[in-house]
Amino acid sequence: MKFGMIVILAFILWGCTHTRHLSQIENSDEIEQINRLGVGKESKIIPHLGETITALDIHVHADQTYFLNVNSRQKDSITTSEIREIHFKRSGKGALEGLGIGLLFGATTGVVGGFLSGDDDPGWFAMTAEEKATGLGIIGGIGGGILGLPIGAATGSREIFVFPEDSVSNNLLTIPDSQTVINTRQP
Repeated sequence: MKFGMIVILAFILWGCTHTRHLSQIENSDEIEQINRLGVGKESKIIPHLGETITALDIHVHADQTYFLNVNSRQKDSITTSEIREIHFKRSGKGALEGLGIGLLFGATTGVVGGFLSGDDDPGWFAMTAEEKATGLGIIGGIGGGILGLPIGAATGSREIFVFPEDSVSNNLLTIPDSQTVINTRQP
């Protein structure tokens, strides 16, 4: 039973990640979803070149992405074609996923443990394997759900939006025998 709880805890701590690859930037449903998720929420903008940006109130357009830079506490923007990924962490969804995963693993571990322990010898409080599986499944499910809820809320559910690479690679020119990269995109 201890091993089952360790597996549950490890799986919940690992968390759930949902990755969406954007097919296009212009007038995309995924862009609208990013803009809805970005209202009042912290996100991570990972550009193709440069350091990760921690942002608030992100709003993506086809040409430019606007946000409040958490580090500088100033409004900022980045060319949308320079973005590789945008990450969001959702604690509420993570709590529900943690509850579900904990409930499922706890109940499964309890049911398997009940069946593996077999029938008791006849006596005053003898139980069949099925009765043990039912009881341990309920107890394991409740215990796993109780553990999974706060752990899932703490780790959160991660939403990752991956931007198309061709929008950047078509605008960059590398000079042979050099480390220089020039942006050829016209304003």
